[in-house]
This record gives sequence, C-alpha cells and structure tokens, in this order.
Amino acid sequence: MHAYFGIPDIVAEVAHSLDHFHMDSDNQIATYNVAFLQYSTELQWTENTLCHRYYSGLPDRIQNIIFTHERGKPSTFQTLYSTAVSINNHFWEQKRESKRAPHSVL
Repeated sequence: MHAYFGIPDIVAEVAHSLDHFHMDSDNQIATYNVAFLQYSTELQWTENTLCHRYYSGLPDRIQNIIFTHERGKPSTFQTLYSTAVSINNHFWEQKRESKRAPHSVL
C-alpha cells in the first residue's frame, strides 16, 4: 500500500522541504527551531550542510548580526543554533523594552 500511496523518497522530500524552509522576520525562533530539528533528524547531513541550511533559513535581522560578528560565523551547528537563539531573544527583549519606555515629548 505504501508503495502506491506513500512518499516514494522521504529523505528527498524532507531535504526539499528544508531547501525552502525559512523563518519569517516577525516570528519567534522557537517555532523555526522545532520544525528545522524535526526535518533535519530525518537526514544524515554533515555539520557544514546543517549549518548552511539553518543559516540560510534565518531572517536578515539575525543573519546580519551573525555575519558581522567579530569571531565570524560559528562553524558548528550547536554554536550557530545557540547564537541565533541569543540574537533572537535579544531582539524581542529590545522590542518589549521599547514598548514600555516612556515616549519623550519635546
């Protein structure tokens, strides 16, 4: 039955999905990370490939900070992942703070 109605090559299908997967600029990174990790566990990609795909799917606001970081882009997936989470958390913290800050009147 699976041969007739299932996905013929699940690995190719998952890889294709990750090729077109990205995080919208106004989304939280947790949603992106959960989906990315679900997809990527189906694949046996190298560390470099995982890093490339993960970075490629990040919004510009995160990529730009990673790209201009003094130590350069992280070379391991875990470091890249942690760095992106930290940048994203800082971004949303700044947004919350700016909403709470009193607006000065001139």
